[in-house]
Amino acid sequence: MNIVIKSITEEVKFNVIQQNVFVTLFILAAAMFLVPAGKLSDVKGRKKIYAIGVFIYVSFSIIIGFVSNRSFLLLCRFFQGIGVSLFFASSLALIKFSFSPKKSWTGVWN
Repeated sequence: MNIVIKSITEEVKFNVIQQNVFVTLFILAAAMFLVPAGKLSDVKGRKKIYAIGVFIYVSFSIIIGFVSNRSFLLLCRFFQGIGVSLFFASSLALIKFSFSPKKSWTGVWN
């Protein structure tokens, strides 16, 4: 996504500050929801939350490709960050619990 940020922001005519907000919103949402997403994946199921996170991220990535409204573009970028936090938190847990402790190469997380 970072590769196309310049072309997206030029298409909607963002100034430098708005370009920074475009990037920061994603990081902010991903960081804000990472811990709650981990708890949610423990409670509701890792695979389910992982699938929901991937769906949210992909859906809003597609929507961003067709949006020309600046405010809606920023909102979609925020929701992309939420999707990333859902599938990132779940993916680490899925990797850890996919292997038995004896065959685990994830010794750091044990």
